[in-house]
Amino acid sequence: MTFDDLAYLKTPEARRLIAENEKTDPSVFALKNRNPALATQLKYWQRSRLKLPSLYAAQAIVPPLAFEQCSSELAASAKEVSGKRCLDLTCGLGIDALHFSNYFEEVIAVEQNAVLAEVVRYNLGLMNVKNVEIKTETAENYVKNYSGEPFDLIFIDPARRDDSGKKVFLPEDCSPNIVELLPFLEKIGRKIMVKMSPMYDVDAAVRQFPNLERVVILSLNNECKEVILEFGERQSTAFTQPLIYAKANKNNEFIEIKRVGKVMGLAQYVERYKYVIEPDVAFYKGRMLTDFYRHFFDSECMQLTEANGFFVSDNLNIYPSLCRIFKIWVQMDYHPRQLKTRLKSLWAANGHINVIQRNFPFSTEEIRKSLNVKEGGNYYLICTLVNGKKVAWIAERVQ
Repeated sequence: MTFDDLAYLKTPEARRLIAENEKTDPSVFALKNRNPALATQLKYWQRSRLKLPSLYAAQAIVPPLAFEQCSSELAASAKEVSGKRCLDLTCGLGIDALHFSNYFEEVIAVEQNAVLAEVVRYNLGLMNVKNVEIKTETAENYVKNYSGEPFDLIFIDPARRDDSGKKVFLPEDCSPNIVELLPFLEKIGRKIMVKMSPMYDVDAAVRQFPNLERVVILSLNNECKEVILEFGERQSTAFTQPLIYAKANKNNEFIEIKRVGKVMGLAQYVERYKYVIEPDVAFYKGRMLTDFYRHFFDSECMQLTEANGFFVSDNLNIYPSLCRIFKIWVQMDYHPRQLKTRLKSLWAANGHINVIQRNFPFSTEEIRKSLNVKEGGNYYLICTLVNGKKVAWIAERVQ
């Protein structure tokens, strides 16, 4: 987006055309209105309805790349913060800054792209947000030249692509470089919150940052969205480990569970169980299956098949929202030839079945190829190890 595009999108004419075509297919709109910026704005404004409802309601300007890279408003709302002054060093489309504006008296948001910075200023004006100031500067320059009072919170969401456009996820490969910048942030911030890629390993963070205070793994509707590193005034020692939490959301409800990580017993005779339970992805990411089990379940009604696998149960009246449940129709050892025969005689005769595997020696693609099946349909083939033996469940999702 250019400044000329932005100037036109602010005009009453452009806003009227967008509003009048709220439900029009953007490709159809583009044939009638030969302004590419207008058609693109309609497309991404429509797409913002679920991800960015506040921007949608204000008919804000939504640049494509900024939309793709920004957090959803729901993900932003999961950050529990408060204080007097906040610094957002990677403003982007301003979604986190918008959230912070509700919990701080003053928010300073730094954005190095001048056009995007002006877009955020305009959007915040539409939403009557008056306590956020946008600075057009690089995060590194702002931090190294800052000489004012410490901030109660510094938030940073570094870019996770290198110069060639390849995705990266290690702190030292991001832009700005978190490892190099962190000592400067600690001088001007009481609390520092760093948003990392969902690919980033939690235990690697614990090893890399000795003063790490807390890690939050955030998932929305069973999809890992963020790994948040939090640093504060406490200095960790060899005897003080950071707190690790899984924070999962389903049906607009957040549940946060702390990692304790004590080992639990494994199911010895899974044949007697009727259901397979797959916890929310946040608990796998945090290696927190035993914590999920301990928080929700009674040991008499559920067992874990393996340290990194599934739960099994014979009781359907105990489940929280943070899991997927499958009714077992067939259980058998994993032998592709016998499985192919069994699938042909059942509902998967059309060649479609959803494949899930955890703690299993073959990938989902390898399993599909060996069985000559395609992904899809209403039924599932769940593969895992039980007491070291390869097991396959043919199952149906319980809604």
